[in-house]
Amino acid sequence: MRQPEAKDFESSGQAPRRGADRADKGMEDRGGFQRSDTGGNRNIDHSPSSKEQHLSLTADQYKGIMARYPSGVTVVTATDTNGKDFGLTVSAFTAASLEPPLVLVCVDTSSNTLPAIRESQAFTVNILEAGKQDIAIQFASKDSDKFLAVNVENTSTGPVLVSGVVAYLRCRVESQIEAGDHSIFVGLVEDARVIDESRQGLLFCDRAFWRMVAVD
Repeated sequence: MRQPEAKDFESSGQAPRRGADRADKGMEDRGGFQRSDTGGNRNIDHSPSSKEQHLSLTADQYKGIMARYPSGVTVVTATDTNGKDFGLTVSAFTAASLEPPLVLVCVDTSSNTLPAIRESQAFTVNILEAGKQDIAIQFASKDSDKFLAVNVENTSTGPVLVSGVVAYLRCRVESQIEAGDHSIFVGLVEDARVIDESRQGLLFCDRAFWRMVAVD
């Protein structure tokens, strides 16, 4: 298998990839002074502007720092109103609440999967199994048919990957937050299952895939 290039990948927070840049496309310029109006007078805050603060940290520095943080690897899927399936690799995924059960995923605003999540107001999180980095690479690409040769079970929240996952969570969107170049979705878990408790999850850190090893 050829090593994927940066252009092959669909960014998703901390999307898994080898030999390619980590997720974000860089810090957005939100410059300008911070102002507050009091009694009709405009007071200008002369502290360093947000633009200057962002320029103090380059995109490469930011990505290099985030690359050091180990994370699991998931494939988030959704089905649009025309019945077409979409999916992308996401490592920016976490539990948000136990009662009620809520999860959080971050999706790049340029993702082809984003419109399907917004339309259906639902998504499925497939937690990948160790050794299944080929699936992570496939769904991190811009290929027109990412589901080719992948066995799935169609559901109302998006396809469940039948093989190569340790567990899945089917979610309905509870809220959405726009954050820079990503959309953050909070999902209420409607259904979830562990496929095989003996399987380990796939890990990603320092631009490489890893297996877990227990520490005594």
